[in-house]
Amino acid sequence: MGLLWHLCWSSFGADMHLERDICCEHQLSGEMWEKCWGDTSAHSYAELKQSCCTQEAKPPIVGASVLSEREQLERLRNALGFSAEELLLFIDGLPESPPLGKHLGRRGSWKRAPCAYPERCVRQGFSQLFHSMLQAGMIPIREHPSWNLREDDLLMPYHFLDYQDNIHERFRDIPPRHELSLDRIQLAKFVERVRPHLRGGRCLTWDAPESMGSLSQICSQVDIIVYNSTTSATRGSHGIRFDTNIEASNIPDAAMELILCPFVFEHVSRPWMAMSELFRVLAPGGQVIWAAPFIEEVHANPSDYFRFTPAGAEMLARSSGFTVLDISTPGGLKVVAGRFLGENVAYWTPEEMHSESDILPNIVLMLLQKPFAKSDQ
Repeated sequence: MGLLWHLCWSSFGADMHLERDICCEHQLSGEMWEKCWGDTSAHSYAELKQSCCTQEAKPPIVGASVLSEREQLERLRNALGFSAEELLLFIDGLPESPPLGKHLGRRGSWKRAPCAYPERCVRQGFSQLFHSMLQAGMIPIREHPSWNLREDDLLMPYHFLDYQDNIHERFRDIPPRHELSLDRIQLAKFVERVRPHLRGGRCLTWDAPESMGSLSQICSQVDIIVYNSTTSATRGSHGIRFDTNIEASNIPDAAMELILCPFVFEHVSRPWMAMSELFRVLAPGGQVIWAAPFIEEVHANPSDYFRFTPAGAEMLARSSGFTVLDISTPGGLKVVAGRFLGENVAYWTPEEMHSESDILPNIVLMLLQKPFAKSDQ
């Protein structure tokens, strides 16, 4: 059987078990015909198809090692990083139904395409387990947002310890109860990175003065913006509260020297106007720490309009007149895919959370500066 398979489908290499279905079950022409049957006459084609397509649709198994049942379980246990007891619980909790039920993918062939090579079977097995768990309602492993844990979550005791440590440290840049929020931890790391380059002075942030975090140490005054369609300005103990819309605000020209603007622009319907407004209210030489998501679930507050690529964020800033002093794009497949599956920062090392990715950034962060006036240079 194995020899006949290779004689028929060897031109497809490792994909011959998939292409057998395509060549035998579908009407083909042009390049795909030649791939299947080569330069054959109608007569030789009929003979070849009869010979190759009437055999059982099962490819030879290639590269499979002979392991005892105990060795198989040990291999699986090692791959999962489980103890023997945890492995038994894992197997007991697996979905009993096969993936997709009667549905077989876009062309009806996904489920019946067998795997015949160890690495391919692992990849296919991961995909099929994912579909089975999704079908059984076991994915995502946490509800959105994944950092807002339920009381019965496995991580809750550890999260409580993180919270206790956070509130007892005076100058942390992660808001309490957000200790497992990837966005906030990535922002805190960026603030730490750019802090030596900040000038300070009169500062502006969103919603509450506490959101300035450790940056309040370099602020002579902390003003806040609270989104409101009706504008007003009220003085408080910390500074001035501006009830306004950042697309067209009531903040005076050149009044601010440092603006912290995290995770605001996805909620702004006209971000180009909002960026120009930040430029207007900054004094020459003033700076903005800006952050917005590239990959994130829709979260209306009160609305959710945009996501930003690194190039798009830079273009938006430069077109308003800003100089981009620094840009960071932390993310990568592990944290982005894990986030959508319900994982949070408890699952990743600091290196993984802060690793730069041009292709799959979680968020985009920038340090912007308004150019100095020529007379100040």
